[in-house]
Amino acid sequence: TAAVVVVVAVEVVVIVVVVVVVVGELSALSLRQTASSAAAAVAAAAAAAAAAAAVVVVVVVVVVVVVVVVVEVVVVVVVAVTISYQTKWSEVRAPHPGLLVHIKSLFPMLRSS
Repeated sequence: TAAVVVVVAVEVVVIVVVVVVVVGELSALSLRQTASSAAAAVAAAAAAAAAAAAVVVVVVVVVVVVVVVVVEVVVVVVVAVTISYQTKWSEVRAPHPGLLVHIKSLFPMLRSS
C-alpha cells in the first residue's frame, strides 16, 4: 500500500505540472494577442495550436492517471481478498475425529483403514 501512495502522489504531481504548463500557454496566448495586428494573428494561431496541444496532453494524462488508479485499486482489492482467503483456509482444522468414526460407521468397508 505504500507503493500505491507513492504512485498516486507522483501522478498528482504530474497533473499539477501539466495544468501549470497549460495555464502558462493560455496566459502567453493572451499576451501574444495584444501584440501588433499582423504578427498577432500569426502568434495567436500558433498559441492556439500550442494551447490545443496542451489540452490534449492534459486529457491524455488524466485518462492515463484514472486508468492507473483504477488498476491499482483493483490490484489492492485482489491482493487483500487473496490474503483474506488464504488466512481463512489456513485456519481450517482437520475434522473432529468423532466425525471420521461416524463416517466410517456409515461405510463398513472403511473400518479396516
